[in-house]
Amino acid sequence: MNELLKSIIKESLELVQADKLLKTVLQKEDLPGNLIMISIGKAACAMAKAAYEHFGDRISQGLIITLYEHTFPVHNFQIIEAAHPYPDENSLLAGQSIAQLVKQLTRNDQVLLLISGGASALVELPRNGVSIEDISNITRHLQLAGADIIELNTVRKHLSLIKGGQLAQLADPAKIYSYLLSDVPGDRPDTIGSGLAAPDLTTSQATLEIIKKYNVVTTPQILKAISQETPDKLRNIRQKIIGNNELLCHITAEITLKNGYIPWLLTTDMAGEAKNYARIIPDIVHNARSPKTGINLPCIAICGGETTVKVSGTGKGGRNQELALAAAIAIRNLKGVTVAAVASDGTDGNSKYAGAIVDTNSYDHMLSCGINPEAYLHNNDSSNALNKIDAVLNTGNTNTNLNDLLLIVIEK
Repeated sequence: MNELLKSIIKESLELVQADKLLKTVLQKEDLPGNLIMISIGKAACAMAKAAYEHFGDRISQGLIITLYEHTFPVHNFQIIEAAHPYPDENSLLAGQSIAQLVKQLTRNDQVLLLISGGASALVELPRNGVSIEDISNITRHLQLAGADIIELNTVRKHLSLIKGGQLAQLADPAKIYSYLLSDVPGDRPDTIGSGLAAPDLTTSQATLEIIKKYNVVTTPQILKAISQETPDKLRNIRQKIIGNNELLCHITAEITLKNGYIPWLLTTDMAGEAKNYARIIPDIVHNARSPKTGINLPCIAICGGETTVKVSGTGKGGRNQELALAAAIAIRNLKGVTVAAVASDGTDGNSKYAGAIVDTNSYDHMLSCGINPEAYLHNNDSSNALNKIDAVLNTGNTNTNLNDLLLIVIEK
């Protein structure tokens, strides 16, 4: 069963690679004149390559910003590598480079803005009185406290001079054509990449409430920066989402059916604490096996979205491995159930893995290896626990990012 799930995941992710999705959309587009390309995110090089293959030398200048070890040469475009999930000095360099580039543009210029997952950390230009270290520390605090991506990016936007639509303001009167790979629930353009060129739906007041909710330590300078509103209207933008978690889930359902299993697409809005979500898996199994439900077995239940983890321990892992470890505990008394949880970008939390696959025997397997699953879960040490039983998934960089995928195999 593990090999089947690995095969389904691999084929699904291959079909939603960023370059393929962008090429499909660009074939239907008609952008005028010469273009200045800015590509940001984990799939930035792949998207830039697809854009150059489509537009060729109509792209007169290109800037690519991506994670360390995620680069490959694309034409003669400049590449800046920066950190994720917490910004570093190169994130600041990236922000400064973008601002300098777009400030020179006129109404005769068009910006091709390509965004994939990770953009919020990779590019930063702090407001006066705020340092890159402040933003890094606040980001870390919010993530460890279990803030969701909308809350996290609300705060990021109000500490920045370039996010929350402010890049579009800097580029005005040049037109910005944005192509977005959505890695956020609800596909909100103002949240994807912290809305570099999108009208902002959030406010300073909302930011202050998030700061208070998660007990973030601030300074008078940080509070002054937050008090400045971001633009809620922009006149020089056009934006299009080229892929999202719903697309990934539907493609996964098609591949599931091709492999002889009935796909049962439950949700693309998976949210909340990872370990709490895992605890409802037995209910999903019981519902599938109930004659009243009318589901033909064996089936694979499919859930997409993005859970969170409130970190109180000192271990290693991410939301998908935490969900998988909690699932191993939850399904230990069930038969014929296998669970896979995977990050579509290939990176889960502070580990090198994308997620994990567990079944009804995983709990006892961990015990036989000297692992107490509940203790490891309490310490947020899912990666080490699952690695002991060879349950982790290692996909490497997938050149896409469409949130997470949870697959539940339910046999008769």
